[in-house]
Amino acid sequence: MKIGFFGTPDFVLEYLDAIYKSSNTISFIVTAPDKPKGRGQKIIPPAPKVFAIEKNIPYFQPENIKDDNFINTLKSFDTDIFVVIAYGKKLPKEILELPKLGSYNVHFSLLPRWRGAAPVNWAILSGDTETGVTLMKMDEGLDTGDIFLQEKTGIGFYETSVDVFKKLIPLGIKLLLRGVEILKNYVPQFTKQDERFVTYAKPFKKSDGLIDWSKGAFDIHNMVRALQPWPSAYTNIKGKLVKIWKTDVINNDSIPGKIEKIDKSAVLIGTGKGIIKLLEIQEEGKNKSSPSQLFLKYGFKNGDSIC
Repeated sequence: MKIGFFGTPDFVLEYLDAIYKSSNTISFIVTAPDKPKGRGQKIIPPAPKVFAIEKNIPYFQPENIKDDNFINTLKSFDTDIFVVIAYGKKLPKEILELPKLGSYNVHFSLLPRWRGAAPVNWAILSGDTETGVTLMKMDEGLDTGDIFLQEKTGIGFYETSVDVFKKLIPLGIKLLLRGVEILKNYVPQFTKQDERFVTYAKPFKKSDGLIDWSKGAFDIHNMVRALQPWPSAYTNIKGKLVKIWKTDVINNDSIPGKIEKIDKSAVLIGTGKGIIKLLEIQEEGKNKSSPSQLFLKYGFKNGDSIC
C-alpha cells in the first residue's frame, strides 16, 4: 500500500515508524511549517519533517493547503490511501478524494462521542469511564465520516488525560495497521455515525481551568485529571495562582472552600458535594510540592476558607 501521511505533533512519529517498518510505503509526509519555539524563538522543524529527512521521504509544508500546484503534486504520487493524524488543518474535498481507497483519520474517541479538538480531555472531564480510538473514513465535516474500525479502553479513576493518551497511541497504531491490511485484502465495511449521540470536544481556554469550589468533589477531581497538561486546574491562594495536579475524593459533606484538615500528606477542602483531597500542587513559578507546605507557609489552619 502506498500511503500519504499528514500529521504534525511529536507523537505521530510512533505512527510513522510503525508504517515505515510495515510492508507498506510512505509515499510522502505533509506537516506544518517550521515555527519559532521557546524563549529564544529558535526556528524548529516539526518532528515529521525530521523523520522524512532521515528516511529520505518526500515532505511538504504548505502554507496554503488548497494551492492547486500542491494538490497536483500530491496527485502525481498515485497513492492508495491518505492517513491523517493531528495535522492541524482541515483538508478540502479535492485532497480527500485523491487516493484510490480514500483518506482515513485516527481519532482518539469513540465517535460519534467527542468530535473535535480535545476528545480525551472532554471524556475525562465528563466522567466517562471508557474511551477508545476510531479509524474513520474522512469526509469534509468535522469528524463526521463513516466509522471503519473502533477499539475501546477503560479510563481509570485516577488517570489523567496524559495517562489515557499514552494508552491510546499504541491502540491507534494497532487499529491503523489492521485497517490498512483490510483495505489491501478485503472489501471494507463502514458504519454511519449515529447523529443522536454526537458530542463536541471544543478547545479549552486558560480560564476554563479555574476551580469553582461550589461544584462537587467528583467534578473537580475530573477537572484536575482532564486539564493536564494545559490549561491545568488551578485556584487562587493569597493572590497566587496555584495549579492542582493530583487529588482524591471523600464523600463527607462540607462547606465549599472550607479547609477541613491539613496534614503532612494532604489538604482536605470542602466542595458543593463531598471533600476534595489535594495531594500535589504547584505554586506559580515554583516546583510541585505537597499541599501542606504551601498552606502552612501562608498560615492556614483547619476551618479557614480559601475562597
